[in-house]
Amino acid sequence: LVSTYVVYLSESTIGTNRSLIDEDVPVASNRLTILPDTKRAAYSHFVVYTKSSLQEQTTPGSAAFLDEAAALSNMTFLDEDLDRGELGGQLFWHPPDDTSEVTQYFVYMAQSSHGAARSRIGKTSRGKHDLE
Repeated sequence: LVSTYVVYLSESTIGTNRSLIDEDVPVASNRLTILPDTKRAAYSHFVVYTKSSLQEQTTPGSAAFLDEAAALSNMTFLDEDLDRGELGGQLFWHPPDDTSEVTQYFVYMAQSSHGAARSRIGKTSRGKHDLE
């Protein structure tokens, strides 16, 4: 009888060089939150083993994940709205060198360059490098 699930990061579907993510997951919950800033290292998969009161399963279930970042550059914005406290105009940017994994750009206004108190103001698809 399965009592818990054990979730690891792994370099393959079979649990190569696995690393335990957190404590065992109760069967009834079937959910584990991966905390922000979890180090990816060389891992490419999540592997999940069932566990009984006797032992852990020998063959895991697995799921590959993709963790990519694509930084754009040279953003420019000319405010064409004449009212104080309001913005209007077109935002332009240069795309990342590698856009193979980019599907959309999400655009936010924020109180800092690190995204403090951000609010999404729009989105656009890959291949379009501006937001009106």
